[in-house]
Amino acid sequence: MNNGLSSEDYGLQFSFQTKIVAVLATSLAIRAGYTVSKYYGSNLTSTEVASVTAQEKGIVYTEFLNKRSESEGAVLSFNTNTHIPKIGFVVSVVADYEPLLKQQQDAKNIYPVSYTLATGEKILLTQEEARSEGMAYLRRGFGSTDNEKNYFPSKGFWNFNVRVAKEIRKNIRLSVSAFNVLNRKPQAYTFSNGDGATSVSLYNYKPVSITIGASLQL
Repeated sequence: MNNGLSSEDYGLQFSFQTKIVAVLATSLAIRAGYTVSKYYGSNLTSTEVASVTAQEKGIVYTEFLNKRSESEGAVLSFNTNTHIPKIGFVVSVVADYEPLLKQQQDAKNIYPVSYTLATGEKILLTQEEARSEGMAYLRRGFGSTDNEKNYFPSKGFWNFNVRVAKEIRKNIRLSVSAFNVLNRKPQAYTFSNGDGATSVSLYNYKPVSITIGASLQL
């Protein structure tokens, strides 16, 4: 078998931070990023052992175009730091908005481009032949559902992280941090594979976590 995986990633990132606003004793930082990722086989095609049905017809190998997929992602982050020296408190809040932009997986490679007979003869297929029901036993994953494309629609979500620190002295600070507060990331979503059927995919959902720490500056 000949197979491989290559990827390309492109992105833009922007960041901006203000000085401390004296009236509010607060500074604001904004960060934004956008990425495009492409995944595809480093080889144009890959060869696989033919299905049992195809082998019964004297076919030993089938050749497919390698799979390609493309996804887009973005994040917009707001970070505030408020320092109240009179009571020795520092409050930090991070609010992230992450739109789940489209992810598309091209699954046209379920259709073969050629097959090899037990005699060693290689037969090339036209697009019409590869897609015909009479050649269905040559398809990748023969017997399973044939998906032309899976499209993941955009669904954005917010997430908040909070950190409160208390200055005991100028060089000692105790802090409490809460991550994934008001995490609005959906735990699941559905999508159509083009023929009316639906599937469910899970996000990497994380519950709220709280940590307590201390720092000493020498």
